[in-house]
Amino acid sequence: MDDKAQKKHLRDAEAKMLKDLRALRRKQRQNKSLTRPADLSRGQNIADQVAATMGSWRFILIQTSILVVWVALNVTGLVMRWDPYPFILLNLALSFQAAYAAPFIMMSQNRQQDIDRRQAENDYRINIKAELEIELMQEQIVLLHSKIDQMREKEVLGLTNTVEELQQQSRAHARLRLELFVDDLAASRRFYTDVLGFSALPGQAEPYMAMRRDGAIVALNDRNNLPADHPVQINPGGLLGKGIEIVLELEDIEAAYRAVVASGWPISGPLQAQSWGLNDFRVVDPDGYYLRLSSAKF
Repeated sequence: MDDKAQKKHLRDAEAKMLKDLRALRRKQRQNKSLTRPADLSRGQNIADQVAATMGSWRFILIQTSILVVWVALNVTGLVMRWDPYPFILLNLALSFQAAYAAPFIMMSQNRQQDIDRRQAENDYRINIKAELEIELMQEQIVLLHSKIDQMREKEVLGLTNTVEELQQQSRAHARLRLELFVDDLAASRRFYTDVLGFSALPGQAEPYMAMRRDGAIVALNDRNNLPADHPVQINPGGLLGKGIEIVLELEDIEAAYRAVVASGWPISGPLQAQSWGLNDFRVVDPDGYYLRLSSAKF
């Protein structure tokens, strides 16, 4: 029998013992004492009365008075000397009294010993019952604490997930959707997808293309499709992103940096920790847009 089965067997045995002790205790509470007077036989009552009488000061005083009067009358001869010295009749009477008193007293003592023994056994059962009750209570308390800890962990986990979802939603809603006008749509698309790891959103058709990575969305549009009076067309042939820094927040900035380095695209600023608590690095896209890719969490 392995330890687990043995422990289960012990628990079952203790549970059965506790059930029996509870039933016995309920039965005993219905009685006022372990042995009621109505349960005693006539001989037991006589033995108790004799032992109680002979074991009292009243009996000693009465017997002493009788002995003194007996001896005084037989010594002084005020009346007929029915038992002269050495008081043989008195010795015979006292011998008879001792011969019969001893069994009565022993019977009463034996019955009292039985009562004491049953009382001791009852006290032992009560102690065992109290011990089992305390162990059961301790197990219930441990189980209750365990359930409370599980509920607390679930609540904390639920609150943590809720906070993270709210933070993600907040970050997602706080993202800026950029629309960049480029001269070479194919080259810019390769840069954002192959170098920076963006993925094209479904349902896109050229010359417009929207891409996403984490919570950042970048849209590309062909500059040649713009009208001549559009502000972007004011400086034809120049760098479109001159004087502008575009910040893209990414969840895994280190993985993005490794991907850019592996692609061989020039790094304008290496990955480093900034004084405001974020890590970032800088690159320039094919149309001159200056990109700062930053971590999303402090």
